[in-house]
Amino acid sequence: MNLEEKMKEYKELIERQKRKLMECKGELKVLTKRLKDEFGIENVKEAEKELKKLKKKEQELRDSIERGLEELESKLKVLEGELNVR
Repeated sequence: MNLEEKMKEYKELIERQKRKLMECKGELKVLTKRLKDEFGIENVKEAEKELKKLKKKEQELRDSIERGLEELESKLKVLEGELNVR
C-alpha cells in the first residue's frame, strides 16, 4: 500500500470516527434530556447519587419484607400448634 492509499484509509477512518462521535453525542443528549424530564436529574453525578439512594431504599424494603415474612411464618407456626392441640 502506498502513502496515498494509507492517507485515504486514515481519512476514511477519521471520518467514521467523527460520525460515531456525533452519534454518541446525540445519544448522550437524548439520555440527559430524558433524565431531566423523567427524574429531574441534571447530570450523571446527580443520577449516581439518586441511584445510590434508590438502592438503599430497595434494601430497606427487602429487609422489611423479610422481617414481615419471618413474623408471619412464626405466627403461622403458633396457629398450627394451636390447631393441633385441639
